[in-house]
Amino acid sequence: MEQDDRELAGAARSAHVLHITPRIGGESERLVHSTLGKVASRTDTTVLRLAIVPERETAYGLAGYSRAESTAGSEPLVPLTTPARATRLLQQGPAAIVGTPADLLALVRATELKLQGVRQVVLLWPDAMLTDEAQSADLDTLLSELPRDADRTLIAEQATPALESFIERIALKPRRLTHGIAVDIPTRQIAYVIVAGELRAQALQRLLDARDVSDVAVVADDDLATREASDAIVALGEDTATVLHPGAVTAASLIVWYGPPRGATRVAALLAAARDTSEIVLLTTAAELQRMRALSPALTLNPASFPHATDAAAQRVRALRDELSALLRREPMDAELATIEPLLATHDAAEIAAAALRLLGRARQAVARAEQVDRSTSASTPPRGATAQAAAAPEQPWTRLFLSIGERDGVRRGDLVGAITGEASIPGSQIGKITLRETYALVEVASGVADHVVERLTGVSIRGRRVTARPDRAGARGVSADARRGVRRELSDEPHAARGGPRAAREHEEWSSRGERLRHARRPPAEPPGSES
Repeated sequence: MEQDDRELAGAARSAHVLHITPRIGGESERLVHSTLGKVASRTDTTVLRLAIVPERETAYGLAGYSRAESTAGSEPLVPLTTPARATRLLQQGPAAIVGTPADLLALVRATELKLQGVRQVVLLWPDAMLTDEAQSADLDTLLSELPRDADRTLIAEQATPALESFIERIALKPRRLTHGIAVDIPTRQIAYVIVAGELRAQALQRLLDARDVSDVAVVADDDLATREASDAIVALGEDTATVLHPGAVTAASLIVWYGPPRGATRVAALLAAARDTSEIVLLTTAAELQRMRALSPALTLNPASFPHATDAAAQRVRALRDELSALLRREPMDAELATIEPLLATHDAAEIAAAALRLLGRARQAVARAEQVDRSTSASTPPRGATAQAAAAPEQPWTRLFLSIGERDGVRRGDLVGAITGEASIPGSQIGKITLRETYALVEVASGVADHVVERLTGVSIRGRRVTARPDRAGARGVSADARRGVRRELSDEPHAARGGPRAAREHEEWSSRGERLRHARRPPAEPPGSES
């Protein structure tokens, strides 16, 4: 421990440092939080410190720990996630911030975040960020905006070839420190339940309902988790369950780990205190489960069996398994096996099957969304012979959006429907007509959600292309097709307009005027020919 402290002190004096450490474990956790603590505990608000993480959940967790550990007169780490909230927080002048490459880069491009004063940068798990092409590109762009003399600390799980290439690309020659786990973890079977982080409390309630054990202890290793677990137990009316204070151990009959314990030392202590007959259940996210599996070969993790949130969800899972079993019995898989055979050299067969299931799920969701849009479009068309009163019913207001992706990018209407409903979380009934052109697309959405769709869709990758969304300059539904053609012929491929500036403003005004002239020049007669007496 003292040797590690001396190494960390030496690393702090070095301009650039690379730490290689397991993503879970006592030493790795101490390293991560001590490094970020140095970022968050400084009181000089004239210098900005920046932490870059792969996902928002990590940003929330680090900011929460920083706030709990901050002392009087120090500033905690501030998470910058959604644009509106991040803009408001930046107006308060935080000295230390944390966010993902995409979120931080969006704030830089919107001129809300200034990076000229950054003096210290921490990249947490860059090896994970470099495996995602879009996140890797965002990270490169973000680092190019930073001052070259800013100190950089990298904390990685593995020194992968991509990480080494990245270090060479940004011209770093960091001091390297490798950390390991020297903790004897006893052999033990642990059941787990995979949950979303924000739904852990509901999973705890379902588990206690299903088990009905009179001697229960819940292990929550931070103040926020302790409060969540306590509130869940109180709401359940349970008086036989106890939430342990951080650091305590137990020998209860049922031990629930409310998230992975903090580090290998903590895991070893909890397992040593538990009875051989104690049942241990871990409530974990998928990412946390992978790190627990990598912690020690002595741990055997198996899925826990207890009722799912709804019987319908369990029935869908069983139906899918039955469908796969029937397909395997009924049809040969020679072509499919030949396709996946090269993958077996680098991936487990179960992992490949899981990836195929995910692709199947996405395809079925896209088809369902497209069918929903078709049904809503058909329902919005008045049937032949409809009454005048029905025909005169007010129509939902629509706003047409311009998307910088078109047929030459290989995009289809179903791709756009899936992206909009998935990213903006709106029903297909709020999506109207979709017009695809070679270099762009026009999508009508309900006016009430148009701004939300623009915000959520901008920056999203569809068919490998990053999309820009904005209200269509030709206006809402009702503008003539001729006017749209007059304006859109030049505006569909104008990258300079999206950048703004005086030139773009002049060209926008010019083409808008041209479209207006065309609209009046080509307006159809008020009455059809031959109707005059």
